[in-house]
Amino acid sequence: LEVTSITNSTCRITYALPDGNQGELTLYDVLGSRIRRENLNTSIGVVNWDLSKLSAGIYFMHLKVKNSSLTCRVLLLR
Repeated sequence: LEVTSITNSTCRITYALPDGNQGELTLYDVLGSRIRRENLNTSIGVVNWDLSKLSAGIYFMHLKVKNSSLTCRVLLLR
């Protein structure tokens, strides 16, 4: 999982899943409310999220693939 670009309005996320597995990428706010969710159906891909309606702050990006998961903290600045 690589977040390659975060600007004031967009976030570009590049991912590679092992062995062609499917996964789910979810963005949560600091209170745990789900903001965005994307199903990842290909082994390698790019997700572009429009973040223009979000306020500045701390968010959490959660990647889940089968029995594994990864959570990254994201700081959105305006």
